Amino acid sequence: MPYLPYIPFLSALPSPSGPHAPIGYATVVSPALVPYARASPTINGAAALRLGEVGYAVYYPAERGGSVGWVPEPRAAVVAGYEKFLGKRAAGWMFMVLRTAAGFVKFSAAVNAPLRPSPTRYPLVVFSHGLAGTRNTYSQFCSSIAAEGYVVLAVEHHDGSAPSVLVSNEDGSRTSMQYTPPAEVEWAKGTHTSEDFRALQLDFRVREVYEAHASFKRLLRADPDLVVDGLAGEKKATWAASFGDHVDTNQVYLAGHSFGGGTMLHLLQTSPPAKEYKPLPVKRAIALDPWLEPLPLPAASTQASAAFPPVLVVNAQGFTEWTTHFQRLLKLVSSARGSLCTIIGMGHQDFSDFPLLWPPKASNGFALHKTVHQLSAAFFRGSLGDTQAIQGKAQDNGQFQREGGKMKGELGDVVAHLLGEDA
Repeated sequence: MPYLPYIPFLSALPSPSGPHAPIGYATVVSPALVPYARASPTINGAAALRLGEVGYAVYYPAERGGSVGWVPEPRAAVVAGYEKFLGKRAAGWMFMVLRTAAGFVKFSAAVNAPLRPSPTRYPLVVFSHGLAGTRNTYSQFCSSIAAEGYVVLAVEHHDGSAPSVLVSNEDGSRTSMQYTPPAEVEWAKGTHTSEDFRALQLDFRVREVYEAHASFKRLLRADPDLVVDGLAGEKKATWAASFGDHVDTNQVYLAGHSFGGGTMLHLLQTSPPAKEYKPLPVKRAIALDPWLEPLPLPAASTQASAAFPPVLVVNAQGFTEWTTHFQRLLKLVSSARGSLCTIIGMGHQDFSDFPLLWPPKASNGFALHKTVHQLSAAFFRGSLGDTQAIQGKAQDNGQFQREGGKMKGELGDVVAHLLGEDA
């Protein structure tokens, strides 16, 4: 991933440098295979968790480059949703980025460009965003993975965790659904905590991952019910036909950050949520700084099933220094015989594009993103141990060194806690 030339707000986030760059980008919405709604909780008298459709962005190898607006439409609603999510924190640097970025920031990808043909079929990656994420918040991670020869579906979750998403109404119109704080939902009976709502969101998100996979398979069959933003009729059919038999939907890789990382771990620990969903053929999974608190206790947050695929967890320093959370994570990854590492100096939001948009943070942000990409791409290839950041290191089994109460190391150092045999 190149560092320069890039000037925040004045140029698009740089194009990835992988062998399958440049990158194409499309937004897809399709009716749910299994419509779903919970009677409780509600918000403004309507079901807070209702699945009538699934939406996602597709990042993929393309013949040409281009640029895409980083803040999705409608931009004003997205910015207002972020302000609602941040609350008093809206005076901080992240919201300053958002207000500035809304109309100017772009990332490098060609909208609705045809898929670049390949002698071998591209594997499929499904990505789940964290709280207050969008289909574009992790554009650099998704683009760089696509440039390695994957088709990436970045799910836009409709569980109330995004700042704002457009959802279809029964009359066919579309309205903006903003971020839903747990305190705003109303329960039919009993006393409930915010964790209760987060747990329901987690189950809902798992449904959306299954839906995105099913939807993309329908896209490959040229299903006319799928909506591709900016395309219709013959143009949509031509674009979908470019994917043809070039994507292997039986080679599925999972990735997610924070709540999205927890989503993917929860998916691996549970059965398909409806009989219409077939088990996903997951080959490998990456969880970036996963948030485990919504995962149900006790077993699901500390144990992995025997069918767990190889899994890599990449932590930010703060989540590793969060002792109770890290110990739960360590038990889970250990029981899965997976790999777990921490990047020194990395913050929880540094896995997203946010630090790249803010000049004081951009330089270190790109360096940290490069490390995350190298680890992720190598793990998907099955060669994590060959990366410079890992090679020759012994795992510390979670007994990492501290200095002044913090993890010991320099910015960007990778600390290996567990190294799975299949990494």
